[in-house]
Amino acid sequence: MPRPPPYPRVMRVAVISKADASGGGASRIATELVDQLLAAGYRADHWTARQYSPTGHPLRPLYGDRSVVNIPIRAGHTLLRKAGAPELWPIERLNPSLLALLSYDILHAHDITNALSVQTLGWLARHRPLVWTLHDCSPFTGGCLYPLDCVSYREHCGRCPQQGIWPLQGLVDFTEPMLARKRRFAATTRFTALAPSGWMADLAESSSFFPRPQIVSNGIDLSVFRPVAKDQARWQLDLPKDRPLIAICSSDLGDARKGTRIAFDLARAARDYSPLVLAIGRRDATLHQEFSGLEIRSSGFLTDRSTLALWYSAADLMLFCSLADNQPLTVMEAMACGTPVVGFATGGMPELVDQNENGWLASTGGVAALSTQILDILGDRERLRRWSEAAAAKAAREFGWERCLAAHVTLYQALLSGN
Repeated sequence: MPRPPPYPRVMRVAVISKADASGGGASRIATELVDQLLAAGYRADHWTARQYSPTGHPLRPLYGDRSVVNIPIRAGHTLLRKAGAPELWPIERLNPSLLALLSYDILHAHDITNALSVQTLGWLARHRPLVWTLHDCSPFTGGCLYPLDCVSYREHCGRCPQQGIWPLQGLVDFTEPMLARKRRFAATTRFTALAPSGWMADLAESSSFFPRPQIVSNGIDLSVFRPVAKDQARWQLDLPKDRPLIAICSSDLGDARKGTRIAFDLARAARDYSPLVLAIGRRDATLHQEFSGLEIRSSGFLTDRSTLALWYSAADLMLFCSLADNQPLTVMEAMACGTPVVGFATGGMPELVDQNENGWLASTGGVAALSTQILDILGDRERLRRWSEAAAAKAAREFGWERCLAAHVTLYQALLSGN
């Protein structure tokens, strides 16, 4: 792990995200980055707009501690979101405590949707070196997280096909002026963009205005996400030992973009093997129909990482049929637990899963090919064992926080030295 440099004072880093670790994968990466920096001897704080769960993690409120400031800022953001213009105006600048961000050496923004405007980022970047990690596409689109088949962001947005889908849930389509603001920010601001996957870096570059990001892969805690013997994991979770177990995982199992309904259909097609489906994540009433014809064991949304690792380890394979994704943590975690992943070659997935070595990917939407592969692999226990070992080995080589932290520290030091 990197050691603090021999500076007169230790480098101070402010990590900025919309929420704490309970706010999604990107916010969890921001949270764990702060923890890793602190463990390595650096000084770091995590500035967030929202805190969902009590924690000993060093959190600082982006909108201030006092309700006299906090309440109008939150109300303003809510009104903008309902109008359809989240982040169009820098309402958070009403908080004078944002000036405290200028006491840090490095500012590192992560997921800021519905939390900060690019105008605020631009103001911060004029005073301190700014790094921005692209966990989704919203920094270079009119606001959508993933444009899917739409390429309007390359020229101008408007009449957005995702209007009504979070975070574009407002009454009016403001995607055109929001994209114009981001273009102006990129043209007038010195900052360093990072992307966890080459796919995201390519997509950002294709926008024609966003600088090509440096690629720095996410990290996961390999002391938590590691293989547990399947018999042991199943015994601890009271799961059957003599049936194939297929994991389907998403923080929100009802999210259409995550393709969980496709995954349930594929699991249903493998009924000749009598699989038990492990539904890992938050479920709602709309999913009941998707469960018909399947035997399901639901974990619910798991905040305890050790328990989540047990569920991964218990599964023979994980179905991940997302239609758009950057570098999904759930795939990295499952592989680290020795659970091979079968799914679509969408986004950054081909950079994680090596075809027919530690998993298998079909072209996005290639349901028939994926179904055939699932049937084949469930009938070939030896190949499944080899995939499992190879998945855990790749995770041990490439997914740990040590590599991720070293890359961040090297970048921060280069920025502070003027390179």
